[in-house]
Amino acid sequence: MRGSTKIGGLFAAMALTCLFAGCGAGAFMQYTAKPDFPKNEDGALDLPGLSAPAAVYYDPLGAPHIAAENELDLVRAVGFVQARDRYFGMDMMRRLARGRLSELIGKRPVLGSTSIDFDLAMRGWGIDQASEADAAALGDEERALMAAYTEGVNQALALYRPIEYRLLSVQPEPWTIADCFAVSRLSAWAITHNYHQEAARLLLAFSVGLERAEKIWGHEDWKGGTTLDASGCEPRPLPPAVADELRALFPS
Repeated sequence: MRGSTKIGGLFAAMALTCLFAGCGAGAFMQYTAKPDFPKNEDGALDLPGLSAPAAVYYDPLGAPHIAAENELDLVRAVGFVQARDRYFGMDMMRRLARGRLSELIGKRPVLGSTSIDFDLAMRGWGIDQASEADAAALGDEERALMAAYTEGVNQALALYRPIEYRLLSVQPEPWTIADCFAVSRLSAWAITHNYHQEAARLLLAFSVGLERAEKIWGHEDWKGGTTLDASGCEPRPLPPAVADELRALFPS
C-alpha cells in the first residue's frame, strides 16, 4: 500500500506539472477530464449573421443535413458545421497548399520527403499568391457568399478549439476567403499528378498489346451505386486508357 501511494503521488505531481507547464499531456488530461468537443445533441444556437433560422440534422451515421431559407444563410451554416468537426483537417489542407505545413509540425517525414522540402516545393507552384489573386478578383455576389461561408467557419472556431491545437500548444489561425481558393487549387493540382499511372498504362500496352492492356487496366466508368442520382444527366465517356494521340504508335 505504501508503494502504491508513492506511485499515485508521483503520477499526480507529473500531471500537475504537465498541466501548469501547458504541455500536450496536460492539455490531453484536461480535455479528457472535461471534454468540450461538439456533440450532436438537440438544441438551438444563436449564430450571428443569419437572416432566418437554419436547421441542421445529423443522421444516424453522423452526416449533417442542412436546411436554410436562402443561399447566404446556407453557406454560413455549411461553414460552421464543417469547421465544427473538421477544422484541423481544413487547416492542414490549407497549409499543404500554401507551403506552411512545417510551421505547425516542424520537420517531419511527408510523402517520401520532409515537411520543409514539401513546403518549399509547394511554394514554387505559386498556389499561395494565385489564391490571393482569386479572392481579389471576386465579384460582389460571389464575395458575399464566400464571406458568409468564411464567417461561419470562424464562428465555429471561436466556440470550439480542436484538441490538436491544444496538444501542439498553438492557437489556430482564422480562415480566409483566399484559403478556400488555396484548398481548391490544391485539389486541382493533386489530380493532375497521375502521370505515373499514365506511363504504367502505356508500358503495359507496349508489353501485352493495346487491346489486352485495356482489358487488364481499363477505363470503364463505375457501374455500382452512386451517392447522387445522375439519371437525368447526359452520360459522358471517360478518357481512354491510352490517349488517342499515342494509339498511332501501336500496330493496327
